[in-house]
Amino acid sequence: MASYQFGNYEDEFRKLIGDNHKILVVTNSRDHLPVDLRQQKVTEAFAKLSKDIYSCKELDLRQYFHKSDELKRFIDDYKPGCIFAIGGNIYSLATALHLSGLDEILKEGLESDRYVYAGYSAGAVVASNNLSNIIGSYGERPGDLPSEAESAYGEVWTKGLGLIDEYICPHADQGRYCEISKQAAKDLTNKKLKALPLKDAEVLIIDGSKKKIFGLNDTKSCGCIIVHDGKALLIGAKDDDGKLFWSFPKGHQEKDESDIETALRETKEEVGLDVEITDFTPVIAIHPIRDNTAFKRILLFPAKPLNFEIECQEDEVEQVEWVPIDQVNGRLKGYYLEAWQSLQERYSSTTC
Repeated sequence: MASYQFGNYEDEFRKLIGDNHKILVVTNSRDHLPVDLRQQKVTEAFAKLSKDIYSCKELDLRQYFHKSDELKRFIDDYKPGCIFAIGGNIYSLATALHLSGLDEILKEGLESDRYVYAGYSAGAVVASNNLSNIIGSYGERPGDLPSEAESAYGEVWTKGLGLIDEYICPHADQGRYCEISKQAAKDLTNKKLKALPLKDAEVLIIDGSKKKIFGLNDTKSCGCIIVHDGKALLIGAKDDDGKLFWSFPKGHQEKDESDIETALRETKEEVGLDVEITDFTPVIAIHPIRDNTAFKRILLFPAKPLNFEIECQEDEVEQVEWVPIDQVNGRLKGYYLEAWQSLQERYSSTTC
């Protein structure tokens, strides 16, 4: 179960499914949407899931409402390695699982180890037991309302799959969703229920009697991508081989600091600049550490300088340079290059 897609642990998902790469993708969490928008969201989900290694097929449960025997025969004949539920409306998904009978079919299939169940966001939340416990915990945010499921099907089902005791609170580190996740966890705790906030990099994996949350040992750094007058500020530091490695000002988060507070402090410490954040949605670079057993997430916020007198942090920074934007790609490598390119795609131009 994940907050988003496979988190940072797709390799663990592949271990679970083994050689059977056929995936039935349950898309009914999007049934509350208008037809065109639903199709758009499903297409986007498939574009992210359908890699060369997987053979993905949509499973629209509406075809099997009150036809559970027919659905079971289809699944038995298809022999999927995984049944995967995408994110969307929790109650739309739960209701479709119930009306089609897939909720009971899944339990039987998992008990006999015929396939893996996986899902993200709503697809993970429905693995819990009584979904009425979270009504209202996510506020009146469109996409999480029982009334949306009722408008789609004429009824709403509030029981989950009962696969886990915990109640997953997804997107615990993602912008406006972060506060919603925290509030949901608080509400559940007040009800003496087990809340499990998951960040988008983290996953919960249950394999037989083994249960593990991957990602809890991940670390995080925050910094800034500073752009001014057609140039980006890059810092150069020596790598393990003594070669100059270009990146952006950033550093580790201290206790009780927000991401933005860390980014501003580390930028000041490393290059001596005060900056103004221009976009509060960071680009994220993922850096494998500890022999790929954990990851460092590097959150980089677009920013502009408020002063121009550079003072290097001598023990960590070898060089600081304003690099023309059209030359930045040639300086950066790996995850920093990916972060820079993601920022460029966001603004669809070479200026920030």
